[in-house]
Amino acid sequence: MFPCPFSKILDFERKTKEDKAVQTGLSIEQLKAQHQEIADHQKAVQSLQSQADNLTNQKNDVQSQVATVIQNLKSIYEATTGHQAVDKDGNGLSPLEMANDITRAARSSQKDKQQAEKDADAAQEKQTAAENQQKQLEQQLTQQQQQLQTLQNQISDAEEQIKQRKLQRIKAAQQEIDQNDLLDNNDQPITVTEANVTQMEQELDSWRQEERDNWETDKQDYQDELDNLNQEITTARTTKTELSTTNQQLTTQNQQLQNENTTVQNQINDYKNQLVDTIAENAPEHKVDSSLLKPNEKAQAVITNTGRQQHLRQPLKYLMDTVTEVLQKVKTEATKFIDHVVKILIAPNGDQSPKNLQNRELDPSSITASDKPIDHLKEKQLQNDPAVKLKKAILSANSEQLQKVDQQVKQSLKQQVEDDIEY
Repeated sequence: MFPCPFSKILDFERKTKEDKAVQTGLSIEQLKAQHQEIADHQKAVQSLQSQADNLTNQKNDVQSQVATVIQNLKSIYEATTGHQAVDKDGNGLSPLEMANDITRAARSSQKDKQQAEKDADAAQEKQTAAENQQKQLEQQLTQQQQQLQTLQNQISDAEEQIKQRKLQRIKAAQQEIDQNDLLDNNDQPITVTEANVTQMEQELDSWRQEERDNWETDKQDYQDELDNLNQEITTARTTKTELSTTNQQLTTQNQQLQNENTTVQNQINDYKNQLVDTIAENAPEHKVDSSLLKPNEKAQAVITNTGRQQHLRQPLKYLMDTVTEVLQKVKTEATKFIDHVVKILIAPNGDQSPKNLQNRELDPSSITASDKPIDHLKEKQLQNDPAVKLKKAILSANSEQLQKVDQQVKQSLKQQVEDDIEY
């Protein structure tokens, strides 16, 4: 009934300003128990009233019996004495007087006298018993009337307490509704009265139970979420541990890679130095292309310190390509020089027939088949090899040609040394 934005449960215990320990409010269960207690009191009052009515009836019965005994005693008196049971003034005789008169009248006959005495004694005993019973009944009636009055007073007090508690219930229910901003089905404010307080309390009970159910549901949802978070935390911790282990392994691997990288970088630097040394040895005037240098930087020969640093800053591929190019030039020049030497050594110079040969004849029987196949491509490559050509030329040259080549080589080396000194 109440679309409430809050989840607050009414506390039925209220404290007064004078004494904070005084309880001025009752829960629905306590109120129901009090109603049950009042109903029990009302049932007890009804029971006592019924008992009082019974005692009154019994009293009336006893009085009727006493009247019957007195009437019987009068009949006996009149039959015995022949007179009415009245005194000289016309007042009725008491039972004792009638018994005495009957006794005196019966003296004439002992048997009648004894019977009369017995009857009188019996009547007296009955009267005494009836009077005692009447007194007891009157006492019980008085006690029951007192108890009834006490119960009526208690009922009045209980009704007053019920009235006060009902006012407290109205106040408490209204306060709870206002504190929780509860509205009716038409979204209008709710006013608690004596007529609807019970219904409002039932609605509040239903609303509280609904709030409790929602709270339990939310609590379970939060617990499930907490369990999931704990599971995620456990998983995260496990992952963290695994990541820490992996991180340690990666750190170790990284350190190894750094060490290896340092070693490789040192090797590259050493290799670069070797390549630059090779360039400086075979092409000392080589310079780095200006496009590969820093802005406003002038290219220097590799033989200088600045040029060497300019070469060392270049990529390894550039240095390798440069070394290949330089060595290719050296090879070309060496090949040309070897070809020149070969031409000198194999130049026509008179009779070149071999001398001092012991036997110029060939014994065909000594020729045997080779067990190795002939590689024509390899043979052709060897024929074009400058070193092989040089060896063949040296073998076929005479001493005069060798001396001439030696002089030319020495002259070339001397010229090269002089050029280096001048540089």
